Amino acid sequence: MTMMMMMMMMMMMVVVVVVVVMMMMMMMMMMMMMMMMMMMVVVMMMMMMMMMMMMMMMMMMMMMMMMMMMMKMTMVMMMMRMMMRITLS
Repeated sequence: MTMMMMMMMMMMMVVVVVVVVMMMMMMMMMMMMMMMMMMMVVVMMMMMMMMMMMMMMMMMMMMMMMMMMMMKMTMVMMMMRMMMRITLS
């Protein structure tokens, strides 16, 4: 009788331990999945930020180029005017 009881207790303990370990593993897996998801979201955000920065830089470069071109055009126009004046006089 006592032997049977001991066996039953041992079996119950083993089952409980296995269940707890399984639960812990599941929790760990869930945590890992959550962490991975968070990391993915962060990486996506970083990528988006980088893309936005690149776009802004490109826009700035384009604006600068346009400004330079305008300046050049104005300079050329001024030079032409000066030349015209000199030739006229």
